[in-house]
Amino acid sequence: MSRFKAKKVETQRRLARVDQNMLRLSDIVEEVESRLRAVRAQASKAVRYREYTERLQELRTYVGMTDWRRLSERLDTLEGEQAEFTEALGTSTEQVEKVERSLKTLDEQLAELAERAVKDDSILSSFRLGIAEQDSKLQLHRTRAQELSEQVAKGLLNVERIGSSVKQTLADRGAFVCGSAELSLGFAELLREVGD
Repeated sequence: MSRFKAKKVETQRRLARVDQNMLRLSDIVEEVESRLRAVRAQASKAVRYREYTERLQELRTYVGMTDWRRLSERLDTLEGEQAEFTEALGTSTEQVEKVERSLKTLDEQLAELAERAVKDDSILSSFRLGIAEQDSKLQLHRTRAQELSEQVAKGLLNVERIGSSVKQTLADRGAFVCGSAELSLGFAELLREVGD
């Protein structure tokens, strides 16, 4: 019987140790379960984080591609405008050079015209002096013609007086009566011509 008691005691001790081990295992299981729950929560968060990260990467890629397309189109537009501006600048430069050449030609022509104007002024001054001389001579000739006209008028008066006296003399003598009439007509015509 003591053997059984000893076995019983030993068995009870073993059962107590098993209970203690079970208690410890239960604690360990609870601790492991709590850690498992935490790990599962972290795993869920990690999965969500990975999904969000992948989605964010997709969105960034999409935004980057959109920006790249937009900027490429803008760059193409700006390069086209730059080409147009460059062409316009070349055309404007050519036009400016053409205008400068035209201005140079006009300056040369203006200088030539100025020289001609100086020469023409000199010639005009000479002409004016010549005209003044001619006016002076014309005035002198008019004065002389007036004087000659006055002398001719006086001469006509003298001729008429002499003619009258010749007629009287011829009439007194009674000769050349027929011839005196013709002579008077011819002489009067000659006097008119001299008067004119």
